[in-house]
Amino acid sequence: MDDAELDARSESVVEGIARRVRQRLDGSTAPVLRPTTKAGSVVNNASPGAIGELVSGLGPVDRFVVVEWLNEAADGERYAQALREREDEWVVEHRDDGPMQRYQEIVTDMGIVAEILAGWAYQVPGWRESASWKRIDLPRRKGRR
Repeated sequence: MDDAELDARSESVVEGIARRVRQRLDGSTAPVLRPTTKAGSVVNNASPGAIGELVSGLGPVDRFVVVEWLNEAADGERYAQALREREDEWVVEHRDDGPMQRYQEIVTDMGIVAEILAGWAYQVPGWRESASWKRIDLPRRKGRR
């Protein structure tokens, strides 16, 4: 895929996410979000389009993005992230059911990665069903219940 095709695909992905999110949001207030990439790119109060742009900009050097909720209810325990393993392989994870649980899926389409992260961030109905999540049990830390 050449640069022009990649740019066109990126624009299409971003537009598609924004359109789907606008169609699905029920008027509830959006959480305060902060996506951050490995290279240090940060977008405070990120829109679905901004999340999609960060995903589409990842490559061999800047390989991952973490999207965090910054509201009081999140307690630092709610995030979604994507790691670009290879050109057509992404490891997508989310944690929002407590400190000891994480869910993971391998995704082969950048557009689906962006859709999952934006869907998670804005709690778009059906975002969980866009992947076959596997629960990963993390080891318990001493002093935690």
